[in-house]
Amino acid sequence: MNQQDQKNSKNFAWPLFLASIAFSIGGLIAALVIESKEIRHQICLNNMPVHAIAYYTQALAQATAVVFGIISLIYALTHRLKKIGSFFMFFMNMTIIFIAITFQLNFFRFAASSCQSEAKQNLAAIWTAYTSYYSDYNTFPAAPYIIKDGKTYNCFNIADWEPMRKDTRYSYKCMGTVVYSPAKGGVDCEEAITGATQNDFTVAACANIDRDSTIDEWTIDTAKKLKNIVDDVKR
Repeated sequence: MNQQDQKNSKNFAWPLFLASIAFSIGGLIAALVIESKEIRHQICLNNMPVHAIAYYTQALAQATAVVFGIISLIYALTHRLKKIGSFFMFFMNMTIIFIAITFQLNFFRFAASSCQSEAKQNLAAIWTAYTSYYSDYNTFPAAPYIIKDGKTYNCFNIADWEPMRKDTRYSYKCMGTVVYSPAKGGVDCEEAITGATQNDFTVAACANIDRDSTIDEWTIDTAKKLKNIVDDVKR
């Protein structure tokens, strides 16, 4: 190979390398924009198709970046360019792709963990409502639905608590019954034990906040012990 051919080979290998980096970084940015929009709207992962788009946008972009990187390396080696430089360029390429994937996965976990704040805040509010109810009636709501003055109340709104948002991610459970649940994506708290007597209570919140089958489950009791029985973010 003469010097002019080798120069042309380098010029072709570098665009492949740059294209690989562009796909990797571009896919990362696109996925972050989609995911951030959902977080700003505080919908969390209720809108699973949108988050699937973010996830697969990232996956397709990184897969394309890897393919371009491999083609760039093969082209450089088959055209007798310096092996050290070719492999170093490929190593840089794969390192950038690895960093992009790692950052995105951590961002997905952050998005999921941000949803857990809903359960913690609402369970704390339920504890306050139940405590206030106890001070008035010397008992806690001991049935999922209660008839009072000819009206039917659930165990939460009789204590003057209801979810502030209609698009909640979590289902809320008392006395073994899910009383509030999102319009889509609602689940039952399978492992959480809930109940109430005159002197104590345990209520629960649960949701599937990512793409796996694990259910995120929280409980709070009379002593205000907030427990994450099943952590969907770590599993």
